[in-house]
Amino acid sequence: MMRTADASLAATMALSPREWAIATQIGLLAVMAFRIPGVRSTLPTLVRQLVSAAILVPLVALAGWVALLVIGASRVGLWNMNLLKDTVIWFLTSAFATLFAAVKAGKTDGYFWTATKQAVGAAVFLQYAMNMHSFNYFVELVLQAALLLFGVMLAYTSRKEEYRGAHTLLLGIYGLLIIVVVTFTVRGIIHGWDGIDASQTVLSLALSVWLPLGVLPFIWVFAVAMAYEVLLKRMSKPVFGLRAPRLTLAATIATLGPDLRAVNDLPRHPSDLRAIASATSWSATRRPFASTATDGHANATKPASPPADSLVLQVHAERTRLVDSWTSVRSRRLGTHFTGSRHATWDTIGTEVRTGPT
Repeated sequence: MMRTADASLAATMALSPREWAIATQIGLLAVMAFRIPGVRSTLPTLVRQLVSAAILVPLVALAGWVALLVIGASRVGLWNMNLLKDTVIWFLTSAFATLFAAVKAGKTDGYFWTATKQAVGAAVFLQYAMNMHSFNYFVELVLQAALLLFGVMLAYTSRKEEYRGAHTLLLGIYGLLIIVVVTFTVRGIIHGWDGIDASQTVLSLALSVWLPLGVLPFIWVFAVAMAYEVLLKRMSKPVFGLRAPRLTLAATIATLGPDLRAVNDLPRHPSDLRAIASATSWSATRRPFASTATDGHANATKPASPPADSLVLQVHAERTRLVDSWTSVRSRRLGTHFTGSRHATWDTIGTEVRTGPT
């Protein structure tokens, strides 16, 4: 019984001809790259960056998160040891993309909704179906090389107007190649239909859906942590001569909370960051936020009237307007309105702080 289980696991862990062909191409590309003197000289720096805490800690955290997802899925019957290879391949090919996705998430409106739709989109099911059958190693080697070459040429020609004709021709040839591959793949699936394990196929398909969805909360937490790291560093360093006290930092965190877009955008506006950093106590930072919850957006955008001859008082008054505007926008949680009203308020504040109220 033990030998049968080990043999079954070894069979599921064996790479398919397509996977061997892709691994071969990666190896060949790596060898070709390292033969270039400029690339070879940067290798030590690249290795040091890859093993730095800034990369290793998030990767280890992601590995732990995926392990928890796998344990939870196995408890409800969505994962078994036959999916170990697919899980490992997904992690190896998607780990760095996941970390970069956290950077993109804070800068893109509706990122998580878009990622959710992509995880359950038709492209996922089509890609899985295409991977249900692979050709022999040498065919796959030529096929993967052709797909890579066409992908590079299409990307290059799409950026230059003078290559529009070539781009159209390449797109047509690429489409014909895809049709041929799909036709022979369907033919192979039909011929091998009797040997397909239906239950395991369903589990494997489900893995390609629930695993990317399960990683989205990790991306969100990691993105919020990175955004706060940048924001607190900016506020902890002198900003136009100001260094935010620790109580102000704590009040800012308590007020903004997990609002990823707000935390990510604030460091890009130095004048507004200076206004918030000038608060010297917890209550002075929190009070404008609390007042906006009852005053509403009309009061949040109402012009202040500080003495025109005092720049310090102008900054103080504008800080109140700024924080009120931030909270009113944050409380509504409307992405498109957030972007428009926020920039309008920032532009007004930046002008008035420099020139005085009109």
